[in-house]
Amino acid sequence: MKQSEMRVLSTVCVRSADDQTLRLCASEEEAIAVSLRLSGCHQNEIARRMGISNAYLTLLKQGQRTLTSKMAARLAEATGWRLVHQYRELQSALRAAQGKPREMDRIAYIASFSEAA
Repeated sequence: MKQSEMRVLSTVCVRSADDQTLRLCASEEEAIAVSLRLSGCHQNEIARRMGISNAYLTLLKQGQRTLTSKMAARLAEATGWRLVHQYRELQSALRAAQGKPREMDRIAYIASFSEAA
């Protein structure tokens, strides 16, 4: 992505989705797809704004590639919606309320037995 495009994207107003929209998203992949829909732009345009190929954006939307935090920020700027961030925050809050550890904390706990030996 060109520097001039980045400056334009960084001035875009990124909005939060309605609570009902957030609650209806059953997965991060759905949150990505809904963000694309809410943008009102073709997927090709969003991919261009993000600096990735349309095919790669499709893989993200299908859950076949991991949407990194950096890429999620690009998606929010490209679509104008922070729905993926909202979805992640909601999932984190639900895990905490249920007393479930984050995946990275669970992995660290499992590894700790061998690291201590």
